[in-house]
Amino acid sequence: MPNYTEHFIGGLLTGGFIYLGLKKLRNEPANIQDCLIAGLGSGLVATFPDEIDPPTGPTHRKIGHSIAGGIGLMALWNKIQNSPNLSQQQKDIFRSWVGGYGSHLLLDSQTPASLPLI
Repeated sequence: MPNYTEHFIGGLLTGGFIYLGLKKLRNEPANIQDCLIAGLGSGLVATFPDEIDPPTGPTHRKIGHSIAGGIGLMALWNKIQNSPNLSQQQKDIFRSWVGGYGSHLLLDSQTPASLPLI
């Protein structure tokens, strides 16, 4: 089972790559400060599922680790993308953070306990 550090690093890398990928897709220059905010924030967000469902044993995974939670995550991604109230910079950072949460689910889905449906 991945630990806090592994989830943080996985989220950090995921967030940084998402931010850089979004910039590359739009042929925009990356801002190092925004990349750090995206990556570090994503690393922190990647630890949230274990805050929601503390790892007290192999069956600790509930809503914070569920497939339903992942679907909710995709709904949040869509809401961010379509929000007229956020700047492109804010959207890129929030998308990176959502990706960090997703990285936690991806890492945990590869363990023998996998992820619950609900």
